[in-house]
Amino acid sequence: MNPANNINYFFLNQLCIYAQLGREQELMNLGLPPEQIQPLMNMTITQLEAFSRELGQGFIAINSSDFLQRLAQINIPSVCVEFIAHGASKEVMREILKISYKESTSWRRFVDTQPDYKQRSIPTDCYRAMWNDIELLPSPLKPTAEELLTLSKKYGVGIGAIWSDIKNGEVNGK
Repeated sequence: MNPANNINYFFLNQLCIYAQLGREQELMNLGLPPEQIQPLMNMTITQLEAFSRELGQGFIAINSSDFLQRLAQINIPSVCVEFIAHGASKEVMREILKISYKESTSWRRFVDTQPDYKQRSIPTDCYRAMWNDIELLPSPLKPTAEELLTLSKKYGVGIGAIWSDIKNGEVNGK
């Protein structure tokens, strides 16, 4: 087998293993419903090898954008992935995590941020409660990365919005 066929065979074999183990979620994440894998599971090893050769020289690409995105995330520190996923602005990344604007910007294309965390202001329905929690921090105007992440998760508000509000409070003498 040539390298492309080896990769295809490995991939097909892995799909069969997922299906045999009942790992439907992994198959769904790849874009395949488990029932589409059933014909592969009924093939012998020889048939599976032959099928992988029929696929040609190219690498099987099922949801490859997700694969490439996750592959790129390997080189991004996990705290940075969490921060970006929870709506941290470049300013927060620079001040709290000491990450340059350039690096922060380049990482953003590899990390998804949910819409709730993209908001740049704190919603009025949780504003007072959040500020009560901020004021209870050991250093309210200089929260740690963990404290910002905890607040973000608790209130479903972007770290960038929290940071911006804290900085405005600092400037206005709150």
